[in-house]
Amino acid sequence: MELTEAEMRMLIWLAGWDEYTIENVLSAIRKAIAAEVKRRQQPPRP
Repeated sequence: MELTEAEMRMLIWLAGWDEYTIENVLSAIRKAIAAEVKRRQQPPRP
């Protein structure tokens, strides 16, 4: 997987954060991904 320059800068920036903060960010991302997967599995609206 290739990352853009902006994505690399963001990851380097996040690397300076404490583990608790990173875990919370990851939790929010995982929830957003799960919600999107669930939304895509719903039948289309008329």
